[in-house]
Amino acid sequence: MEKRVLSNKNNSIILMIGILFALIIVIVGPLDYFTHGFYDSEDYYDLMQEENRDVLSLDSGKCVVRFSPIKDHLAGIEICLIKEENDQGNLNIITCDTSEIVIEQQVIPLQKIKNGEWYKIYLEKDYRVGTEYYLIFSAENCISVPAMPEVDDAYLPKESHYGNVMIRYAYAESTFSITDKILLSLLLVSVWIGIVSELIGDQKRKVFQTMFVFGILVILASWNYMNYSLLSEDENFKDFEDFSEMLVVGKIWAKADGTECPDEVDRAYNLARYEDLRGVYESESLEYITDEQWQDGYNLSAPVIAIDANRLTYSISTPGNIIRFGNGEEYLISDRVLDGNFILVFLDADHLLDRAINGSLDEAIFYTPDYQVLPTSQLDVYRSHFGLQGKIFTMLSIGNEREHGIALLNLICAIMTAIVFVVLTFLLKQKYNTLFAGCFYITWLLSPWISGFARNLYWVEFTWFLPMLAGLICSIKTDSKKGRIIGYIFMYISVWIRSLCGYEYISTVMMSAVAFLAVDVFMGVIRKEEKGSCIRKFRVFMIACFMALLGFVTAIVMHSVVKGNGDIGNGMMRILQEDVMRRTNGADLNAFDSSYWPSMNASIWEVFCKYFHFKTEIITGIPGSLFPVICILPIAILLCGYWRKRPDHEMTFLYVWYFLASVSWYCLAKSHSYVHVHLNYVLWYIAFIPVCFYIICRGLIYIIKNSARTDCTKGKKDQISYMENELHN
Repeated sequence: MEKRVLSNKNNSIILMIGILFALIIVIVGPLDYFTHGFYDSEDYYDLMQEENRDVLSLDSGKCVVRFSPIKDHLAGIEICLIKEENDQGNLNIITCDTSEIVIEQQVIPLQKIKNGEWYKIYLEKDYRVGTEYYLIFSAENCISVPAMPEVDDAYLPKESHYGNVMIRYAYAESTFSITDKILLSLLLVSVWIGIVSELIGDQKRKVFQTMFVFGILVILASWNYMNYSLLSEDENFKDFEDFSEMLVVGKIWAKADGTECPDEVDRAYNLARYEDLRGVYESESLEYITDEQWQDGYNLSAPVIAIDANRLTYSISTPGNIIRFGNGEEYLISDRVLDGNFILVFLDADHLLDRAINGSLDEAIFYTPDYQVLPTSQLDVYRSHFGLQGKIFTMLSIGNEREHGIALLNLICAIMTAIVFVVLTFLLKQKYNTLFAGCFYITWLLSPWISGFARNLYWVEFTWFLPMLAGLICSIKTDSKKGRIIGYIFMYISVWIRSLCGYEYISTVMMSAVAFLAVDVFMGVIRKEEKGSCIRKFRVFMIACFMALLGFVTAIVMHSVVKGNGDIGNGMMRILQEDVMRRTNGADLNAFDSSYWPSMNASIWEVFCKYFHFKTEIITGIPGSLFPVICILPIAILLCGYWRKRPDHEMTFLYVWYFLASVSWYCLAKSHSYVHVHLNYVLWYIAFIPVCFYIICRGLIYIIKNSARTDCTKGKKDQISYMENELHN
């Protein structure tokens, strides 16, 4: 009876906490309750220097503006008054709905408002996006009646529907980004599972405890990979590899606006760089020229616009073509001049053009003389591999990534990376021990290089570790036929997926995939296990190697079909000549641009030596200058074990294997490693550095335990000697 009462009480607690956490998730997420700041609308204008504007005096009645917010969290407005400096009157501001029901009212002393400057007015109530409201301005008790500047419709912000007074709108921003909200929600779910594990019966407790630990570890890693919270060098990695990621983003943007590759043959490729009037996108932010002569691409002294100089813009800016701006005005292109990185397009107009009236150049449309529409964007495809990640993320995109960014896709990538790491950690604990698994997880969590790659849509870092996961499954399930088959299939699929996403680091990835199978074979021989057991382990190792190689070859064939436009043989030859040779050894310098020659002429030894000098911390708190020590110290510890007749063959093998796995890419892909030093340090982290940390930590633990045992033994000897002396006396 007592157990039943306790169970009912625990169930009630679980339910109450679950409801509380669900409310918090709703408040933080859908309701978006937490906001901050007062930010001007992006479409604001500043016309204080305009000479030909009118003013609306507030003595002839009330000034009325009808508006509707275009974003959530309207925080207030900014107005400009023309007034006497020492005026003692008040400005009355009333907001009401279309039924003339007052929402809020403010009275502001005119002394607070400076003449001809923007003044911020905070609104306290909630205003819904798309709903119309009225702003009513009036003045009272004034010595000299103030006025508000009036402007043309072209200068009005998008929010204003009626009333041409100069005004701009400000919004608060959400305190938590969409990715923060998702991670915080997942954290609350994990904490709730942890609470359940403490209150539930013994039969299911272990399952919930495992789910709790798994969830916390995944969220911790995902949060760090999205925000770099646990790194001391976050500024070095916040924009890490945007250049490569834009190959995926380019395809996403192209899907949203219908941009195509100019060559139909290239449309089978899944990675491409986006280019338009702004230029060729190597990062998400690319602006039109703005300086003392230009404003957002418009010349300040003549009817001329400046656009980026690339193949696309040169083809559409031919004199005689026509340009139509966002406000509908059309002008003939009279001339163009190539000026450095820009094309200056001269228009047949009798007045200056500007963004406020004519709109952003993004809205401009180019026509031929007979009014055929010309493309203002195109894709420059990337042909070095199949680009599966571009295809997948383009399918997952929802069409507004150009406006709102790709944070959600980055979060998916970061969470996938974290999940793979945590699954590997659990399996490493099962195969070895908690310390071994912990060294891997901590290294992957705190490495600035692992963290930098983790969320990148091009590199899809989790695909590097899927083959290792497959190999570990085969190693743990060596005695299970079903487990081995699952491991073989997973090995094939994981290497195939990795290769379709890119051949970078493939030698390291494939050697890491079979490392634990190789050590099983090695240890079977060292331990002189039964012949049948050794043969079985060797067979598992060889089949896994074959499946990995088969996955790689399958990806090469698929790439060859695209590269050779259906001709596999031609595609294979092109891959060998254009991609393999350029990144490895043996390339003919005559076949490549001179910019590639230094990497092709460099020696393998020169490249190899580059990667022992870290430019960053190894992990948070451990400077890069210690990397040679971290490499050498495990050797000393292992040699000490051999000297003391207690050799650790398994860790020795893993140390050597993973060292060779890391340097295999440095040596085999010598040209790639020579050029991409800023990328390839990450290869040490796939497993070599975690193994080094484990050997060092275990050596320190042994020294501490041995020291404690020695002190204990010495203490016992001193105690026995003291007792003997007492008895003798």
